[in-house]
Formats: sequence, C-alpha cells, structure tokens
Amino acid sequence: LMETFLAAKEQIFITGAVLDEELTARVLERRHVILPSIRERVASQLAIVREWIEPNATFEWVAPQAGAVCFLRVRTDIDIDRFYRVLFEEHGTYVGGGHWFDQDRRFFRLGFAWPTPEELARGLRALDEAAAAASRPTRSLLSR
Repeated sequence: LMETFLAAKEQIFITGAVLDEELTARVLERRHVILPSIRERVASQLAIVREWIEPNATFEWVAPQAGAVCFLRVRTDIDIDRFYRVLFEEHGTYVGGGHWFDQDRRFFRLGFAWPTPEELARGLRALDEAAAAASRPTRSLLSR
C-alpha cells in the first residue's frame, strides 16, 4: 500500500503548481546568491555516494552529470523482492524501484541531496545490509 501511495504521489507531483513556479522564478532571479550553496551541497552529497559505490561489488551506476538523483542497478544475484522489503521494513529506507520507470526491478532511483550527510550514509549502509540479507546462497559443486 505504501509503495502504491508513493508511486501515486510521484505521478501527481510531476508538474509544478503555480505557487511553486512563482517561488522558483523568484529564486532564479536571485540565483547568484542562492544556487551556489545548493550546488555545493549536491556536489558534497554526490561525493558521499561516489565514495560508497566505487568499491561496491553489489551495486553499479552511471554517475550523474547533473541533478540530485541517480539510477543504480543491483549487479549480484539477490532476491530483489526481499531486498526492497528488508530495505523498507527493517531500515526505513525507500528508493524508487525500476518498475516505476519501466525498467527491471534490479534498477532503482536514489535521491541523494535531500537527506543530511549522516542520513545519506545510513541509507547507503542500509542498501548494503538489505542486499546482504537478500543474497542467494551460492551452490557448491560438491553439494549437488
């Protein structure tokens, strides 16, 4: 039910309201004052994600060139439904599943600019822990 509500919210708020557009116009009028700190935060948060993913054997990505979201892919053999369930139920971490974007469920969207650096680090650890909990045991040739 929560996933359905979040997916609906995603679709409902895909376009900006008139008030949002007015506020955006006012921010852009003062962009030389406002945007540098936002860009700095996004770059700092992206660096946290980059540092986490570069040595990561479970997830991969094409690093974003702009924006505050990225699209990751699980590259190991895990129970993907269990991964999403553990991620949300045990860690309180939510990502946009690939099925929202007509992609395989092994893909997901990760927003990285909104949380604090500490929250982002916790969320990235949660991804690792949920993937470990959803790992499929490897079969040995001797066990057949």
